[in-house]
Amino acid sequence: MINEKLFEAHPNLKYIAMLGHGFEDFDVEMTRRRGVTITNTIYGDVTIAQYAMALLMNICHNVTVQSDYTKTGYWKEKETNPLPESTVCTAD
Repeated sequence: MINEKLFEAHPNLKYIAMLGHGFEDFDVEMTRRRGVTITNTIYGDVTIAQYAMALLMNICHNVTVQSDYTKTGYWKEKETNPLPESTVCTAD
């Protein structure tokens, strides 16, 4: 369950990927206040983990931002957040 207890146990949590539709299972404002990104997906259970990891890579390496810059002809190297310096947890 996503609640204050979870955030207290994991103070460096930055990303939550949910299976299903909507965000009715937790307090969206609470996650926003804490600066946590939340997403959901309706894909099958095998692709859920792949999708979550793809989103994590996007966040860590600014893929969307870099892609947008490249499409405009502008290139500026952005700081990334390497995974070896992070704690990553997946839960079912």
